[in-house]
Amino acid sequence: MILLNFTAQLFYYPIKSTNQNVIPVQVASSVLFKTDNDYFLVTAKHVFSDVKLSDIIILLNDGNAVQLYGEIGFFIVNKPHDNLDIAILKLDMEIVKQLEHQYSFLHYKNIDFSHDYNETNNYMLLGFINKQTELKGKTFQSTPFGFLTQLKRMNKLSDLRLNDIENIALRYNRRKQTFLFNDVKQLGPQDLTGLSGGGIWFVRQYACKPHLQYCSLVGIMIEQLRGTNRGIVVGTKIYLAFEILEKHFGVALTNQGISVIGDGRRFKH
Repeated sequence: MILLNFTAQLFYYPIKSTNQNVIPVQVASSVLFKTDNDYFLVTAKHVFSDVKLSDIIILLNDGNAVQLYGEIGFFIVNKPHDNLDIAILKLDMEIVKQLEHQYSFLHYKNIDFSHDYNETNNYMLLGFINKQTELKGKTFQSTPFGFLTQLKRMNKLSDLRLNDIENIALRYNRRKQTFLFNDVKQLGPQDLTGLSGGGIWFVRQYACKPHLQYCSLVGIMIEQLRGTNRGIVVGTKIYLAFEILEKHFGVALTNQGISVIGDGRRFKH
């Protein structure tokens, strides 16, 4: 399973702008997935906080742009700080057909809605960093970024207005990066802006097949912590996507043992 096939880069591009010099600006990452009947895009909710959905596009390698539109589901949070930072866009078949020229859609059974987050597990962050996307001539060249890491237990996660029920904290060490099966250490990027909305994947490896990685989606990245909490990336746990699919879109999925929290949260589109 090639994870990049499901990972789309999002750009801000006000198509109706009267300024002819406006060029797309990379803003975030996302994951494409499907149920048995429908197709969706999941990303961080804050991607849409200050822009119109119709101003977000996905650029294809052939130079075409796919403009996003449709029904979007997310949580309404009546608090100053929103730690339920996840949004799902239901895609119609016109968008799907355009995206399928370049991308694939992850089947929902490869999403571990009931994942047991464990400090001994390996997780991969995957998406696109703004500073690693460059416009050369009339073509954007983007270098995807993936990082294999583990959980970071934080006793004072609540001080950051986050919690370990809905959020996951992961280590990020830019001084100890390497390619899989390669011992050469490299210095990674300091600023991870743009990874928001990208997938957090649980990476399972079996002793009998050490060079194969089996991955399932378990979270969506939302921010990189700085200051005294530097070296930490925070994500939203993927079970919240199950709630949106079930309660907002009315999608019936195999529960896979998940306990859906019935706390009266409301949804918006």
